[in-house]
Amino acid sequence: MFIGTRLEALTALSYYTKIESIITENDSFIAKSNFSNKHNYFLMNDFSKEDLFKKIFHTQVDIVLSSGFKFIIPKSKIAKDKIYINSHPSLLPKYKGLYAIKNAYKKNEDFIGSTLHYMEEKVDAGEIIFQEKLNIKKMKLDEVYQAVFSFLEPYVIIKGLEKIVDGISKK
Repeated sequence: MFIGTRLEALTALSYYTKIESIITENDSFIAKSNFSNKHNYFLMNDFSKEDLFKKIFHTQVDIVLSSGFKFIIPKSKIAKDKIYINSHPSLLPKYKGLYAIKNAYKKNEDFIGSTLHYMEEKVDAGEIIFQEKLNIKKMKLDEVYQAVFSFLEPYVIIKGLEKIVDGISKK
């Protein structure tokens, strides 16, 4: 299951898993893509937050990937039989939350990153699965966003999923 707004992250997930359902926003690139025709597809704007949490909890999937999902899923709505992961556009634990890229850029960081981590109730605080960094020293802010979302984040998702699958197969 994919929850969020970032098309490249959804595409990366589709390389490793069969997408059973998608929850996204009306104006996302996902909503405008061909993914919307192929899957159980729900628009966040059509449901209450509580109903979205119920859909996520009750959907029969192994993995839930959040990338650009605007809500924090309460612990009580995290099913024990699923793997919940989040893709975040920074080198966690630095720069948590919505404005991670902008905040790192304003602080003149030499590197920005992307992190795939297990979800927990606290924002961007779960165990890190995989992260990668990118030198942004000579980049403009719009170039940083482009690099993170078109290349770095999908790469991190794929590498993180490889680690998860490898860990499961070793059990």
